[in-house]
Amino acid sequence: MEIKVDIYSNKMVLSSEGRKMTFHSKEPFTTTRLLIGKFFVAESCLKNAVKEFGAIGFFKRAPKIIIQPHEYLEGGLSEIEDRVLREIALGAGAREVHVVV
Repeated sequence: MEIKVDIYSNKMVLSSEGRKMTFHSKEPFTTTRLLIGKFFVAESCLKNAVKEFGAIGFFKRAPKIIIQPHEYLEGGLSEIEDRVLREIALGAGAREVHVVV
């Protein structure tokens, strides 16, 4: 399964094969300077979203995740921001991650 994850302030939108679901973080992961300022909160939000979306299960292959931030993009992504996006997707159970700007 391939899932597109659009990231906004404290919100993630997952879409795949014509399905779309929006997930709001229980605790804010966005700070005044960073889209993902609280790593573990964002990772937990994405992990729960992927699970609720039905992409992870006992007999299911880990999903491929295409992740795209939509805010805090002035000047592009730094290496650290790119790494954070990759790491939260891998922590959520992705087998492969692509970051799109």
